[in-house]
Amino acid sequence: MRRFIYLSGPMTNDEGYMKKFINAADQLLEIDSDLIIVNPATMLQYSGGIVDTGADYRRILDIDKEILSSCDAICLLPGWENSKGCREEVETAITEALDIFIYNDPELFDKLSAASEA
Repeated sequence: MRRFIYLSGPMTNDEGYMKKFINAADQLLEIDSDLIIVNPATMLQYSGGIVDTGADYRRILDIDKEILSSCDAICLLPGWENSKGCREEVETAITEALDIFIYNDPELFDKLSAASEA
């Protein structure tokens, strides 16, 4: 069965976030073409930009966490630990008992392969 991997990384105050998320998705698919990458950055591309304050931010983050809850794993992009939204997503991943991968982990390929076989 194909695995859904949710990307989590900082977006607020990072003008290059879209390229980083797309590159990460592409590289994960090079590792395993059977993955289904859930990319919250591309889900926001029609919102007029990043919403980083107020009720809209909270609502978007709540929607993201609902989507994440339906995935098999989360992959944390560099800088995730400095992002409030990413830290909330990690809490959701832990609560939902999802696999957690660190994008720049040199053993990512082996860990993804092992998780796929489990």
